[in-house]
Amino acid sequence: MRKILLVIFLLLSSAAHAIPSRNLTIFAETNLSQTLIKISRLYSQKSNVVVSVNFNSSADLIVEINSGEPADVFISTNPNQIESLKQRGLVDVHNIGYIARNNKDNTYYQALVIAGDNMDLAREFLKFLKSDAAKAIFKESGFLTD
Repeated sequence: MRKILLVIFLLLSSAAHAIPSRNLTIFAETNLSQTLIKISRLYSQKSNVVVSVNFNSSADLIVEINSGEPADVFISTNPNQIESLKQRGLVDVHNIGYIARNNKDNTYYQALVIAGDNMDLAREFLKFLKSDAAKAIFKESGFLTD
């Protein structure tokens, strides 16, 4: 019996390591940190994706992107920063969307896919940001989603 359990354990361990992990890097404004950490954790668990999030001001995040820091998703309330990425051809213009609104100051958060090798995964994450599960976390954190 012990041999069977050991074999099953080894098979499960091997299968777990055989599943390639995918990585996603998100750049977002600091005031979304608690909310986006919860959403990213949930997405990571459901999708077998390793999610890294860089929180900073949108201006500093743009500087990092311009200096070559890898980013797959950019989330900001600043339309000028988003427009600068679009003008430089760094954005999948078909995958930009409003994801939430700050109820306190009525600012809108937009999420967009940064052009590159990881665009399919970034698009999946944008869809998740609009899912009922993500909306519930936004609402729990005081954001509006509709």
